[in-house]
Amino acid sequence: MKNKFKNFLSLSILSLGLLFSFNAFATTVTFTPTGASSTWSVPAGVTSITLTAVGGKGGAAFGLGYMGYGGVATGTLAVSPGQTYYYWVGSQSVDNSGVPGTPGGGLGYEGGGGMTWFSNQGAFSTSTVILVGAGGAGGTRDIGKGTNGGDAGGLTGFTGQDDGTPCFGGHGGTQTAGGTASGNSTAGTAGQGGQSITYGSGGGAGYYGGGAGYCAASAHAAGGGGSSYMKSTLTATSTASGVNITDGYLTITYNVSTPSVNTQISQFIWWIRNLF
Repeated sequence: MKNKFKNFLSLSILSLGLLFSFNAFATTVTFTPTGASSTWSVPAGVTSITLTAVGGKGGAAFGLGYMGYGGVATGTLAVSPGQTYYYWVGSQSVDNSGVPGTPGGGLGYEGGGGMTWFSNQGAFSTSTVILVGAGGAGGTRDIGKGTNGGDAGGLTGFTGQDDGTPCFGGHGGTQTAGGTASGNSTAGTAGQGGQSITYGSGGGAGYYGGGAGYCAASAHAAGGGGSSYMKSTLTATSTASGVNITDGYLTITYNVSTPSVNTQISQFIWWIRNLF
């Protein structure tokens, strides 16, 4: 009778312990721009994370010529505890300055926004990056007139606005190439928005950056937005274009078990089993 009671009690408490051992809670960490890349290590017990990468906006001048907005990319990634990943959170371009966002915003009359990326390597590369939230492009203006910067993708960035010949807006980046540019402005490249040499504005950063705007004598040509990206190893993926009007950010969400409860249950089971 004693052994039967002991076995019944042990199994009951063990079942209770297993119930508690699967108790978990969601944790979300948010990272904001620091001007440099950083590292993040997967906590113990975590095997899956959900990422949201948001790019920074482009610059705007004097309230005329609206800046392009940053894009967003999300997805869920299988991971192993202890793995180290690298990320860089994109900053917005400073209005009225031409100073681009980092990383990757293009220089110009107004600067392009920086992108947010997450990778298993310490430097940006299209072959190793896992997720990119693209930056918006710079909007431009001249006396009494303005043009709109291209919004970031989505899978493809938007073209910057112009007012016709001889001013041309930069084109948006795609999944395979940077956005094109006219005149002496430069096209976007992998991870980098194009640069305007004269009066146009810079392209937004992205998986492929937007091209810079070009205008020979007046600031009427805006840059193109960069493209966002999601690696094929991600699941439950989505992108959205032109959603962010400030600095970019990165969030990582994961479930963690409650080891303090597990430890207490295990100790209690051991105590009961040895009591009888």
